[in-house]
Amino acid sequence: MVRGDHAYSYRLLEVLSSGSVPVILSDGWLLPFHTLLDWTRFSLRLPESQWASVVDVVRAVGEQRAAEMGRVARRAYER
Repeated sequence: MVRGDHAYSYRLLEVLSSGSVPVILSDGWLLPFHTLLDWTRFSLRLPESQWASVVDVVRAVGEQRAAEMGRVARRAYER
């Protein structure tokens, strides 16, 4: 997710609700419910300066790990 003109995007909830892994390109964004959720378990976050490496980072996760992250993302959404 790339920053828009606001600090929040409803697209983040759409990604979580679908059981997909959010890929967040953001510098200094405080994620929603950061005190309750361990975002490192179900999202990929990169600084904006590394936008060109997104595809490589996503590919490096692997199918099995991505599937598990997606399940955790869906549980986080339901929580």
